Amino acid sequence: MKKHIALLGTILVVCAGVFACGDKEEDETKGEAIGAPKVTPPVERNVPAGVKATALQGESPLNTPEKRLANTITTYLQPERADAVGALDRLKAIDDRMASLDTRAQGSESRLCLKDAVKSHTLAATLPGSNTMALSIQCQENLDNGTGAAKESQIAFGLTTDALFLFERTGGNIAVLARATLDETTTEYWQLGSGTTESYIHLIAKDGAGLEFTSAGTGTNGLDCGIHMKSNATLVYAKGKDSTDGACTDTEAEICLKATDLSDATVAECTTAGLTTFSISSLTVAQAEAADGNAAKIITTPITGYTDFTKGEFVETPKEE
Repeated sequence: MKKHIALLGTILVVCAGVFACGDKEEDETKGEAIGAPKVTPPVERNVPAGVKATALQGESPLNTPEKRLANTITTYLQPERADAVGALDRLKAIDDRMASLDTRAQGSESRLCLKDAVKSHTLAATLPGSNTMALSIQCQENLDNGTGAAKESQIAFGLTTDALFLFERTGGNIAVLARATLDETTTEYWQLGSGTTESYIHLIAKDGAGLEFTSAGTGTNGLDCGIHMKSNATLVYAKGKDSTDGACTDTEAEICLKATDLSDATVAECTTAGLTTFSISSLTVAQAEAADGNAAKIITTPITGYTDFTKGEFVETPKEE
C-alpha cells in the first residue's frame, strides 16, 4: 500500500511538472518587452521651474516684444495647457503610443520586426537649412488601417544599443522625429506641421545641460517668426522676431529670465552662463520658406521597407532528441 502511495505521489509530481512545462511552453509563445525608453522625462525635468508655475500668457497687456516672446515660449513649454498643444503633450503622446505597443508585444507571440537589424531611414524631403535627423528603424505600423497612399497615420521605430529612434506621421498634417537615449537622460525631437502654412520645431533636452529649442515656419504666429531658447536650472535666454497683429515683424526681442520664477535677469548674466551660444542651429523664416513643401512631403509619404509590427512569430520549444 505504501508502495502504491509513493507511486501516486511520483505521478502527481510528474504531472505537476508537465503542467508547469505546459505553462512554460505557452509563456514562450509570448513576446518580450520592447525595452524602449521614454522620451518625455529629460524634457519634463529640464523645463524651467518658472514655466511650470507661471502663466505669463495671463499677463495683460502683452505690450512689448519681450513679453510676447516670453508668452510664446511658456505657451509652448507649459504642461497641461487646455488651449494649446505643446512639446510635453506631443512627447507624452509618443510615450503612450510606445507603451501601447509594448503591452501588445508582451501579450502575444514575439514580433518579427524586433529581431530585424535596424536600418537607416531617409526622409522624403530635407529639413530646413543644413539640419539633418538620423533615424534607425526596424518596425513600422499603420495607425489608421489605411493602405497604399492613404496611409496618413503611421509609426516607425528602432532600437540600437544606446537609443530609441522614432518617426510618426499623424493625420496628414503632423510628423514627429525623435531620438531618446536608453538611460532616459537625453531627448532630441523634431515636430513638422503642414496645412495652409508649414512649421518646424527642433528641441533637445539633456540632463546636466538643460533645454534648448528653436522654431520657424511660413505662418505668422510667434513660433513661426523664428525664435531660439536655451535654459539651465538657473536662467532662461531667448531671442526671436516679434509677432504682432497676425504678422511677423523685423523687430527682434532678446530676454534673460530667472528660471525659478521668470523674473527679469540681464542678458549679460545669460551670456556668462553660456546660454547665448547655441548647440543646435537657429531656424529662420527664410529657411522655412526655402523648404516650403518639404514638411508636407515628409508627412504624407508612406513609411515603407520595414517589417510590420503586427507580424508575430510562434516560438516553439525545441524537442528533446
